[in-house]
Amino acid sequence: MKELPLWKQYRAILKEKETRPLASLNGKETRPWRNDETEKNLEDERLVAKLIEAEWNVMVKKLPRLYHLDFVLLNNAKEIRGFAEIKIRDNKQLQYAEYMIGLSKVLHAKKLTEFTGQTCVVIVRWTDFTGWISLREYKRIGWGGRTDRDDFQDLEPMAFFTASAFKAL
Repeated sequence: MKELPLWKQYRAILKEKETRPLASLNGKETRPWRNDETEKNLEDERLVAKLIEAEWNVMVKKLPRLYHLDFVLLNNAKEIRGFAEIKIRDNKQLQYAEYMIGLSKVLHAKKLTEFTGQTCVVIVRWTDFTGWISLREYKRIGWGGRTDRDDFQDLEPMAFFTASAFKAL
């Protein structure tokens, strides 16, 4: 039997991967990475970024995924003044006493701060308030996440912040 050309072999491999089961809390096979950034999510982040630029007199630029935070904050000379993770929530700020974010983000923020000397913040736009807090100000570490997507990768070690401690943007 004649072997398929390389491009057809590659296409067959990609098609096979598309049909594999996704990650699940029920122990099914998982996919290695999922992009949760919808166009609406990106637009909401851009709106918050414009608010940051106006309030803090900085330029806000999207970072590549390998930095693990969303944005870098630059002064007019394009010197780094900080890093930011922007989150959009559809609940009121004080609906929950704590705000949680994946511990991996806090760990990467710590590395960025240690290397650059610049602060890393999380900025959250709730339905009634937009606020920020340094990623170093977490109060405790625990287990948490979301279960609505049936994806075991959504549950992980989390850093918990006091929701009322966020400063107004």
